[in-house]
Amino acid sequence: MVTVTCHASQQQLPTPRAGVPGAGGEWQREPEQGVGNLGAEERWSEGHRDGSADPPAVWAWVDPGGPVGSRTPGPQDGGMSLVADTSRPAVPRTAVVTGAGRGIGAGLAAGLAAAGYDVALLGRTRAHLDDVAARIQAAAATAALTSALTATPTAASTAAGAAPATARRGPHVVVVPVELTDAAAVREAASVVQDELGGVGLLVHNAGVIERAEVPFDQDDVEDTWRVIETNVRGPLLLTHALLPGMLAQGGGRIVNINSGAGHRGAGEYTGYGISKGALARMTTMLDTQYRDRGLRVFDLAPGVVRTDMTRGMPAHDARVAWTPIATVVELLVALADGGLDALAGRFVRAGMDTPASLAAHGAEIIAVDARRLRLVAWGASDPLVP
Repeated sequence: MVTVTCHASQQQLPTPRAGVPGAGGEWQREPEQGVGNLGAEERWSEGHRDGSADPPAVWAWVDPGGPVGSRTPGPQDGGMSLVADTSRPAVPRTAVVTGAGRGIGAGLAAGLAAAGYDVALLGRTRAHLDDVAARIQAAAATAALTSALTATPTAASTAAGAAPATARRGPHVVVVPVELTDAAAVREAASVVQDELGGVGLLVHNAGVIERAEVPFDQDDVEDTWRVIETNVRGPLLLTHALLPGMLAQGGGRIVNINSGAGHRGAGEYTGYGISKGALARMTTMLDTQYRDRGLRVFDLAPGVVRTDMTRGMPAHDARVAWTPIATVVELLVALADGGLDALAGRFVRAGMDTPASLAAHGAEIIAVDARRLRLVAWGASDPLVP
């Protein structure tokens, strides 16, 4: 059953797009207790009037045939909010990050470790991965020392002579060098990861490349275009295929595909990169469709424009002064990893424009119109291609 609730006047209620999961339901007005000493109508007259003929109320979109989910009322000014999918899987707090030796991948791995995840670092170059692993462990040791030095024992524990609290162990970090386009090597790496982590709760497909030249397709080397497509698509396919059985066997997990606006917008250059990111978005849709009911949650996460070796080498960014901080990307990734945005699985989010709070606030709207997916847009209800 799908239950989406929002606080709004009847005129503000969004209409789900025909043919999407949950579109077979209806809005039902819910009883409201009010806030403090004010009921719904009084609150409406006390500054929440929106020009509509009827006062706001709590409405629920109920579809008995949809996937399980739960939403809660949002801000009392007609906004909407979203909480975690009540069917979200309970999975190990472990993460696999590809392309973790440098750039965005290194930052994401460090951020997940700081958030309490054990992490497996996958990439081509062992030296880079070892360096990231050492930095993660050093940061964990510093955090543990700071915590121990700033901890204040209670009077009761001091009087009782209690031993100081034991600090949480540092994250378990696994380094696995691998060529992600080599099927045999990926299967072996997946086996190592499973054994070392004891199960994978989160898989982050970050590894990727871009064309060497910033030119239109007819001026580019088609072999270089194919190199980009193969690296950016074959790698996620192989690793997902290798780890998916274990994730499903444990009741589910989460996959985050690091994507880009290039996957859904046209561009005058980097043809292979755009094709590969579009394919990755379709992979998100396919996995969400096939395995959502088995506990898998899959997302597309665009990191914005983070300052890395790759982006610094792109002429398109020569004059850029505003970059997306890696901490902003980590915040959104951890929110996805922790399950707080599970109800938005199968969709596209973008760091620097979306935040966990903004996605939660607009969650009911996103779901009602089936937004943030790569799909064919119909001309209207009479289009024979309307699903």
